[in-house]
Amino acid sequence: MGLRLNFNNPVNKNCTTHNALLEFFVNAKLHLCYSGLFSYFFFYFLFIIYVGCPLKFYLCIFNVIWAFEMQLGIIIINGK
Repeated sequence: MGLRLNFNNPVNKNCTTHNALLEFFVNAKLHLCYSGLFSYFFFYFLFIIYVGCPLKFYLCIFNVIWAFEMQLGIIIINGK
């Protein structure tokens, strides 16, 4: 479906797993035509539950939310 994982996301190099996960869900949301933040958080936390809740997920969660909103803002500004 054209999903793209970017492990060199400059937002926070200490959270490459999160940034890759972020891009996966952002792309998945766009491709599957989900609307709103509910679907993003639903799939994100569902993934955390099945992975087993590693500590770094909690340490970087605010970075993920901020990066997601930044990307969403860029998408809106650019009209893409």
